Amino acid sequence: METTPSLSQVEFFLNRLLALIESTHVSYDRAYKIILRRYGVSKWLTESLYRIGYYTVLYYHSLKWLAREKNYGGKRSGAIAFFRDLGFSVRRLIDVINDEASSLSSVKKMSLKYSYPEYIVRELLNYMNASEVEEYLKFLNDRRVWLRVNSARATLEDALACLEEEGVKAEVSRHLNYMILVKSPKWFKAGQSKCFLEKLVIPQDIASAWVVEVVKSLKPAEFIDACSAPGVKLCNIVSSNYLRRAIACDISRRRIPNIYKLLEFTKAPALKTLIINTDSSKASFPMKVDLALIDAPCSGSGAVPNDPAVKISISKEGKLSYYSKVQLEIIKNMVKQSESIVYSVCSLHPVEGELIIEKLVKEDLVELVKLENLPLKTAYRGFSVSSSSYRTYPHRDLSQAFYIAVLKPVKG
Repeated sequence: METTPSLSQVEFFLNRLLALIESTHVSYDRAYKIILRRYGVSKWLTESLYRIGYYTVLYYHSLKWLAREKNYGGKRSGAIAFFRDLGFSVRRLIDVINDEASSLSSVKKMSLKYSYPEYIVRELLNYMNASEVEEYLKFLNDRRVWLRVNSARATLEDALACLEEEGVKAEVSRHLNYMILVKSPKWFKAGQSKCFLEKLVIPQDIASAWVVEVVKSLKPAEFIDACSAPGVKLCNIVSSNYLRRAIACDISRRRIPNIYKLLEFTKAPALKTLIINTDSSKASFPMKVDLALIDAPCSGSGAVPNDPAVKISISKEGKLSYYSKVQLEIIKNMVKQSESIVYSVCSLHPVEGELIIEKLVKEDLVELVKLENLPLKTAYRGFSVSSSSYRTYPHRDLSQAFYIAVLKPVKG
């Protein structure tokens, strides 16, 4: 049985995969599944195509640059044709990238080597030295999977035993003993794992888990999850003994059922939770709650390890500016609805993070609350809010890139 696709099959697949991602900005996994279903790809080829597709999307910025330099043209078809002539070999591609990058300036070199737009590299160099930016981007490119123990259904020991049975090598976080890092296999698919299907674990990056820890440290009795779907953070928070009531909001009617499903999956106390389909930038509630979590809609630029397609959507800065405005509107409304706010975004750029909070502080709408008992690292240097807000760093935390801030509305 043939298990390796031909060059022509790969070329056909990649053209359609990239066209779909560029036109719809769906995630890599979503685009991959749509293409498989649409064109009836043989199941024997799916694993090979998944990996080739993953690396093509991960290095798409670099492929387009190289295709222009090597006279293949700067369009999608040229990038794929150039990769085809390398036999779709990732090792050969990286060799070519390193050769070409060696003679370039620092910004262009890192942009090509790690396949990020130059504006991203240039921005990061304002807050870290060149060697740290290299480590940051290198680790952000590195695929990794974190799992949270579904503590209502399993102990840590149960989860580890199940993973061991599947041949998975895992490591428990030294800070959060319910978080497990999958060390191998590299292409472990959590959604197909026996341990997930038996509801012992749930995929969740450790950066996301830190957001939950921040909320829990503030012990809210009443809580709004302003941008809730799919509900991963909500399910963890509502299981806390001190929480009496939660309101879960999401603007997407299509995503609301996912919250119900996850509450059942995790055995979270659903009776504590009122789920509302609403826009949190406009929603109004009859009384203030103790805390609002704004895990805001964002570019997802910090989530590359799980979804390389975000690199395509952030090829221009406009995407980040759009989400920055959305986040600002939600925060300004939630200031009226809650006594405190935890704001988090999965983004590596300060336009979704430090710059928003700095603006709100300067406008005297909020003040920052420092966290004393959590081992979080402070935000990018150079901002007035740097020492009072927080970031996760891929190369230090083996995580996605998140920004986290705790805000207290300034009472007028």
